[in-house]
Amino acid sequence: MRYAGSVGYPAVAQSHYFIRSRLNGFVLDVEGENRNPGARVLMWKQKTGNADNQLWYDDFATGTIRSKLNDFCLDWNGTALPHCATITIIHMAGAKQNYL
Repeated sequence: MRYAGSVGYPAVAQSHYFIRSRLNGFVLDVEGENRNPGARVLMWKQKTGNADNQLWYDDFATGTIRSKLNDFCLDWNGTALPHCATITIIHMAGAKQNYL
């Protein structure tokens, strides 16, 4: 894992970006522009107007991906079904929010 300030890795967050599926071209979307902790994140068509609930940025200090909508981190909640998880956004809480 590379950290902020290391060679070739910026110390500050880059601009916001969409996280797009190669399968269908949809992007990660905070459902209903919900600003509350635990809001579901799903796949949706990319907006052309105000897209804060579809825009993300890297927080290099914490190693997390955060929503432009409310600065919450992407987080996953495992379910009882094999190979299934619900993705939500919450306050920074731990290792399951760290991404490469």
